[in-house]
Amino acid sequence: MPEPCAEPALRDLTVGGLLDEHRKMAHQEAIVFSSYDDLGVAARWTYAELGERARRSARADRVRDRAGGALRIWATNLPEWLEASVRAPTRGS
Repeated sequence: MPEPCAEPALRDLTVGGLLDEHRKMAHQEAIVFSSYDDLGVAARWTYAELGERARRSARADRVRDRAGGALRIWATNLPEWLEASVRAPTRGS
């Protein structure tokens, strides 16, 4: 346990890496979104689901990058924005 006034240790870790560390909590909810539930826009994703969605997004980004494309997101605060921004590493890379 660190001292109360001690600076927390910095970690070289991406959000995707953090998701990978949460494998022991894979079935717990990571995202609960219901701001527009009356419009049918809602999400409940576990850590495992968010990780898989982020990996798919990262793979699509790599294909787009190889083709010379660019990604721009203009969105309200939706769970899909987090999915696209996580940049989780794909398995085997």
